[in-house]
Amino acid sequence: MSENDLDKLSNKITAVADLAKAVPIYEDAIKPAALETGKALGLVGRAVNVALMPLRGIVWSAERIEHWLADKVATKLSGIPPEHIVSPDIQIAGPTIEALKFTVDKPVLQEMFAGVMAGAMNKDTCEDIHPSFVEKIKNLSELDAILFSYIATNDPIATLQFFTKTRDVEGQSKIVNFFNPEFCRIYSKKYPERKKQLAAIEASVEHLGNLGLVSAVDYGELTGSKSRKEYQAMERDLITQAFREKKFATPDTIFGTGRSYIRLSSFGQIFARTVL
Repeated sequence: MSENDLDKLSNKITAVADLAKAVPIYEDAIKPAALETGKALGLVGRAVNVALMPLRGIVWSAERIEHWLADKVATKLSGIPPEHIVSPDIQIAGPTIEALKFTVDKPVLQEMFAGVMAGAMNKDTCEDIHPSFVEKIKNLSELDAILFSYIATNDPIATLQFFTKTRDVEGQSKIVNFFNPEFCRIYSKKYPERKKQLAAIEASVEHLGNLGLVSAVDYGELTGSKSRKEYQAMERDLITQAFREKKFATPDTIFGTGRSYIRLSSFGQIFARTVL
């Protein structure tokens, strides 16, 4: 090896040695950040564990479902002759039992699932029970279910549109499609703020429509005498007046109301008879 080669090798060894000396310094530099990151992850992990704690034991066992369902269905079928009680179609019973595992804190949905099972075990109604009923219920929140129950009980439902219009300008800007004071009452516990209430109601109505359970008509009105009185009462309602007088009271803006309505679809009528 030449003297020049020895010099090059010596330089490389020196560079490697210098790097080795720097490593502990580098580790010391990143250690505090790593410790802080680990501490943060530890805090998040503990928070996640605390948040998940209520779920421990919340999933119903098969035995618990069997006892609950037997009692609930027996109550629903109490007026049916024993000879009219049949074994349910497994395509309906299986998904119903599976879905019930996760409804321990959802009594409204529990009742709907029990209604499906009761209908499937009644010889006079089992042909009307569609397997999709279970999926429909699984896709409902409790508020969706309560709203659907109210609509089904009072079908059809008169509702109002709220809109604004700028003076001397064509067109209008819609604020709300399906206002009804009773809807606000249903949603007020979860959404105390009016704006969030109305947004949640609109979303639920749209969702029920997408599921094929209701038909929501935003341009049209019910013509019966009862419905006409309901429209007039809503147009005088305090919420309507608050929108008219406070929310959009500007010299250039006109606040207006239109009439709309919601009614059960044909599928929704069969579904309601079964689950409610």
